[in-house]
Amino acid sequence: MNEISYIFPVIVLYRCKLSSSNTYKSLLQNAAFETFMVYDNSPKDFEQEEMPHKAVYIRDHSNCGISAAYNKAAHYAAEHGYSRLLVLDQDTTFAPETLNVYAQADSNIPLWAPAVVSTYGVPLSPACIDHLKMKAAKLESGLYSLHHYFPINSGMCVSLKEFFQAGGYDENVQLDFSDFQFLRRLRQQNDCFQLLPTQATQDFSNENKDLRCQKMRYGRYLKDARHCKISGRKERIQHKYSVFLHTLSLCLRFRSAVFMRMYLSRQTAANEVKNR
Repeated sequence: MNEISYIFPVIVLYRCKLSSSNTYKSLLQNAAFETFMVYDNSPKDFEQEEMPHKAVYIRDHSNCGISAAYNKAAHYAAEHGYSRLLVLDQDTTFAPETLNVYAQADSNIPLWAPAVVSTYGVPLSPACIDHLKMKAAKLESGLYSLHHYFPINSGMCVSLKEFFQAGGYDENVQLDFSDFQFLRRLRQQNDCFQLLPTQATQDFSNENKDLRCQKMRYGRYLKDARHCKISGRKERIQHKYSVFLHTLSLCLRFRSAVFMRMYLSRQTAANEVKNR
C-alpha cells in the first residue's frame, strides 16, 4: 500500500478535455493514485476524449454542479475503502511536491488545503472571514481555524468521516459559495484545518468574456447566492456585501448595467416572497 492509497481524488470538468486540464496534467496524470473520478458536466455537444484506465468516468449532461459531483465521489470513495476525498476543479496547477505534501500531512486533521494564488501571484486562498469583506490572506503553513479562514475547493482534502457527519455538500448550491457553505457545516463539529506547505495556482484565463454567456453564468451565481444557507447577522451582511461587490465588478468589467438590473430584480423578488 503506497502513502496516498487512502486518498480518492475527483476532478470536475466542463467543456474541457481531460488532457487539457491543468489539474490533471500537474497532479493526476503521473501520480501514484490507484484510481480517481472524472465527473464531466459538459453538455452533449462536447466530445470528450478516451479516459485513462485508472479513471472512473461519469458524464452528467444536465450539469448538476460541483456539489453533486463531490457528493457522488465521496460515496464512491467510502464504498471502496478510502478514508479521504480530494476535491479538484479543472484549472488549478499544483506544484511538483504536492503529492508528497499530501502523503506527509497529519491524518488526525480533518481538512488539508494548499495555499492558492492567481497566475499573477496574487493570493486567492485561504480567505480571512473575520471582516465585512472576505479577503485572501498570505499565511505560513500550519493549523488554522475555520472560524477565521476558509480555503477554496480545489485542492481541499477532507476526511470522509467528517465529510458525511457534516452532511456533505449542499447540492442546491451548485458552484459558487459551495465551498464556504460546506465549510460552515464542517466547522460545527471540527473547525481545524491544515494549511499545507505547498502552493497551487488558479488560472482564470479561460473565463468566458462574452456578455451573453456571462449573463447566464451570473444568473447561476445569483441562484447559488440565494440558496446558500447562512446563520448569524455578521455572515448574512458579509454574504450580501460579497454578492453586491461581485455584481458591481461585472458591471465595470463589461461596462453594462445588465448585471445590476438582474441583481435588483432578484432583490425585489426576494422581498416579495419575504413579505407574503
